[in-house]
Amino acid sequence: MKISCPNCGFSRDVPEEKIPPKATRATCPKCAHKFEFRKAEPAPSFIPSFSQEEEVKREPEITPTPVEKETTQEVLAESSLEEKEKKEKPQAEGLWEKLEGLKPEEDPQVLSEEKVEKEQKTDPKEEIPWEHLENYGFFPGFFLTLKKTLFSPGKFFSQMEFNGFGKPLVYYLLLAEVQAIFTFLWEMLGIFPHLQQENAQLGGLVGLSAMGFGSLLILIFYPLLLTGALFLAAGLNHLFLSIFRAGNKGFEGTFRAISYASSPLILGIIPGIGQFVGALWSMVLSIIAYKKVHETTYTRVILALLLTPFILGLSLFLVFKFLV
Repeated sequence: MKISCPNCGFSRDVPEEKIPPKATRATCPKCAHKFEFRKAEPAPSFIPSFSQEEEVKREPEITPTPVEKETTQEVLAESSLEEKEKKEKPQAEGLWEKLEGLKPEEDPQVLSEEKVEKEQKTDPKEEIPWEHLENYGFFPGFFLTLKKTLFSPGKFFSQMEFNGFGKPLVYYLLLAEVQAIFTFLWEMLGIFPHLQQENAQLGGLVGLSAMGFGSLLILIFYPLLLTGALFLAAGLNHLFLSIFRAGNKGFEGTFRAISYASSPLILGIIPGIGQFVGALWSMVLSIIAYKKVHETTYTRVILALLLTPFILGLSLFLVFKFLV
């Protein structure tokens, strides 16, 4: 028989053979509430006639004796104890399993750094406007790429996609040509007379000294010279980066980084200080670009770009001096 407490809802299945036949009330072992768990046997359904000589006496309500109550309480308590032991045993086993599965607490700073690196690696690659001119247009794509590389280099180079060498090369050549055109204009206006004199002498060798055609000649052959110089610079830089194990994304990553890090060349349109500021800015962008593209450290990049060329140059100087 299932006996349930109406006060707290505690219930227990108790074999009927353990319940006294006349017991109808019980005390909950959980909340100590006394309740009737079954009704007494019903009284006779007939109504006695007043004319009958013998008065029919109703059967009095059967109330459990103290002994019966104690027996019922003991039965419920034993059942409750058995179920409690069954529940506590798997809980204890589960507790030990949880304790065995616990790991030592990790440093929150290390966790935060790992989280940042993981987020950077899992970030979706952001398209470069210059390499998707069909979506942006020529001038918007060019200037938007220029803006991102100059003012958001960390995000740009960390999310840079790899789409070959052609478009980064054209981007670099376009910047260099713009710089050369404005340099030519400044020479024509006499802002750089010393450069104008040198180019005039160069142009005079081929009869093109009139009206600054020396600069025009350089402007024509400039893309060829710059292409060779760019590949040579990218190759040397990648060699130096590889020495310090900082060239994880290969030569393509180095080439694309140095191409887009040349965005400050646009400052060459400013006469005087523009080229100097552009060169320094381009060097800073190159360090950031190599660090983000190759997913390495600034220490390795700086050592690769500064220390290795210095050592090689010093070695060549000593060898040349020794031979001479």
